[in-house]
Amino acid sequence: MEDIKTRLINKKKSQEEWKREAIDIAIDAINGCTHREKEHYIKHLMMHLKNMPLINDSDLGEPEDLPF
Repeated sequence: MEDIKTRLINKKKSQEEWKREAIDIAIDAINGCTHREKEHYIKHLMMHLKNMPLINDSDLGEPEDLPF
């Protein structure tokens, strides 16, 4: 049980850090001086959003749903 709590706490911390990074990138995109700079930050933000940490069944100690 403690292992599950530890995994969830660690995942929650990584989600908080990820959220702060996403906000910083979004602010950079808004404050970009040139169109090219804004486009760069928006692309970076989109890549960052694809890598959002999620809590999976394995983090909860449950077996994962298999597609078959």
